[in-house]
Amino acid sequence: MTRVMRQSLLMSIAALSFLLLLLFLANFDLTRDPRRPEDLDGLAIWLAHHPADWLAASAITDRSLDSALPLQRRVAMWRSSYILAAYLAPLRMNPTAGFVRAGLFHWYELGTADRKAVLEAAAPMLRDPTIFAALHRPLWELTRDLGYLRRSAPRTINALWMLRELALASGDFAEYRELRGALRDARMNEFRARQATATVAELIDILPQPITADDEPLIRAILEEIDRRPFEPHSMGARVEDVALYAIRHDVKPLTALAPLVDRVAFEVRNGQPALAALYRTRAIVANAPAANVWTNACGVAELCTSVFRIHDGPLQFKLSVAQSDEIAPYVEVYLDDVLVAEGEVRDEKTFSLDAGPGPHRTEVRLVNRTMRNGTQRRVRLS
Repeated sequence: MTRVMRQSLLMSIAALSFLLLLLFLANFDLTRDPRRPEDLDGLAIWLAHHPADWLAASAITDRSLDSALPLQRRVAMWRSSYILAAYLAPLRMNPTAGFVRAGLFHWYELGTADRKAVLEAAAPMLRDPTIFAALHRPLWELTRDLGYLRRSAPRTINALWMLRELALASGDFAEYRELRGALRDARMNEFRARQATATVAELIDILPQPITADDEPLIRAILEEIDRRPFEPHSMGARVEDVALYAIRHDVKPLTALAPLVDRVAFEVRNGQPALAALYRTRAIVANAPAANVWTNACGVAELCTSVFRIHDGPLQFKLSVAQSDEIAPYVEVYLDDVLVAEGEVRDEKTFSLDAGPGPHRTEVRLVNRTMRNGTQRRVRLS
């Protein structure tokens, strides 16, 4: 490149730079990014000039029902802005979240069709466990539709447990019994899904507390998994004792999985752990347990608030009567040697008769809906 050509190129660059500087000084607003307004009127004007701004449409959806406009205009703006935002960003959650939030806060101002639209929009969101945990109770309090929540809930143990609590709170005990069975199946599915990758402690944590005969298939599967793995007591977690107690007490196979634990009795005694050693002698202790015939763990004077226990020899008959409750009746479950043998509502009073052979036997009575709607403890009298 010659000297003349270089000079010409430099002069062209200088002229172009000067021209750009003039354009900049003449249009100084180009340096400022326009900011989206926060108020509803400003958002509406902004959206008219930026019709593809889905965030602005979502913000209008979220705030329109909160405005001071007449109800009909508010609802129309809420609907139309949601349709636009969902069209512009079909894979984003913002439009639906704003639509559902506004609809729930103004539920009683909406008609039947709009309420239905809110529930339809919320259903896919509820598949997220975190969102379900936050929304399930407000939705139930607004709709009392446990069936909708059950259809929309994530297929997790926690979600089923939350639904079970709602069923108890509403006095829907038939739904409670269904959810109790669904929880049992969900725990087995969780075990199968995590069997190859989870530690023994994590697998044992899938079990409910306390363990009952309904959980024996899962206990058996866990014992078989323990039997297949190298014995590592320090990786089994604290709840391995629960499994050991139940399996030894009910002779759940394969007990070979617990053989190393049983063999450690002498070791535990030598190392100052007599309580743990006693745990592994449970089978002998239970076999020789005396017939105490006294309810333990009662609250107040012979009252049931959580669960009560009794060691007895032969048949047992007892009466329950309502000491403190609201319009929802107390619901109790009766377990004989960890097997559910009776359950039902207690209205005024109810008598249970257990036809047990020579013992000793261990009976547990559980109050499953323990608190009333106002949070007060529900109480049932024992006699």
